[in-house]
Amino acid sequence: MLISGLIFLFAGIYLSAKSTKFERNGIKVQATVVRIDKEYDANGKEDISVFVQYTVGNTTYTSKLDYYASHLHEGSIVPILYLPDSPASITYAKGRFFAPVLFYAGAAVCLSFAVFVAVSSVRTQLTKITDEKRQ
Repeated sequence: MLISGLIFLFAGIYLSAKSTKFERNGIKVQATVVRIDKEYDANGKEDISVFVQYTVGNTTYTSKLDYYASHLHEGSIVPILYLPDSPASITYAKGRFFAPVLFYAGAAVCLSFAVFVAVSSVRTQLTKITDEKRQ
């Protein structure tokens, strides 16, 4: 559980840093969904990739969006943020802090459980030692 908690924690930190970078430096534009790819892995799990097209200056970019919702279809208009020094780097402009919060919550649960197990184990060992000394 400790390892899982640390993985969740570091994923949350990474996603927060990414969101903050886009929040501070990103430029908001409207993009058009131009393609939605659906693939299935060996277990039949669906993986959906959304590609959007947008224009920065005189250059038109097509990039993979880090967001999908069932209401999206080809031709949908979505708000994105791009980085001025790297216009091909984009993120969905709404709800960027939802994923990090989920990872932080997962980290809190896993780390709390790991601490609980560790404290319980120490208490059990201390109880055994105390009982042995009494006898």
